[in-house]
Amino acid sequence: NEILHAYELGFKSDLAGGLVRFNGAFYYYDYKDYQAARWTGLGNLITNNDSTVKGAEFELITSPMDNLDIMLSAAFIDANVEDLDLVGDGSLLIDVKPTYSPETTLSAFARYTFNDIANGDLAVQISSSYQSSIFSNLSNFDSTEFDSWIVTNLRASWEGDEGNWSIDLFIDNVFDERYNVIGFDLATVCGCNEEAQGKPRWAGASVRYNF
Repeated sequence: NEILHAYELGFKSDLAGGLVRFNGAFYYYDYKDYQAARWTGLGNLITNNDSTVKGAEFELITSPMDNLDIMLSAAFIDANVEDLDLVGDGSLLIDVKPTYSPETTLSAFARYTFNDIANGDLAVQISSSYQSSIFSNLSNFDSTEFDSWIVTNLRASWEGDEGNWSIDLFIDNVFDERYNVIGFDLATVCGCNEEAQGKPRWAGASVRYNF
């Protein structure tokens, strides 16, 4: 049976007379008999291994001027799965990183609202996210490592003063970043990997009327 001892410590604070909100959390997870799933062949092989996860998360929210909202966040993880039986006969035990566990993730968001634009309010915003490299398989082979990426999105939203009409325009993944989001190690089946990418640059618009 998997046993987890979890330790967490967090804080919430208002700074600059309430103009800035800064929150944070620290945690330490100690797993006994962690269920470690490793993709091999055409299925998952699950073993019980000890594991530790240390991390910290921070969030800053502020409105430094009228109509401007800014939010910044960051997360840091140091995770480890101990003594993974790589071959299956106990001859090669290695410590590895859990799958899809980036050491660093960052995000930034900013929105500014223009009032009295065509009898409504126009909000323009930009958001950007960063993720460090990850492994898609618990084996941590170089062939299963996904590169880090940065994705930036733009959006403009107009809403009428009476709240009936709204229009949204957006461009996601503005710089057409190519990055992988999921993968399967099929080396023992076809000598290849199967990988799926995130969405490329794409744009859209919507018009809504509330009766």
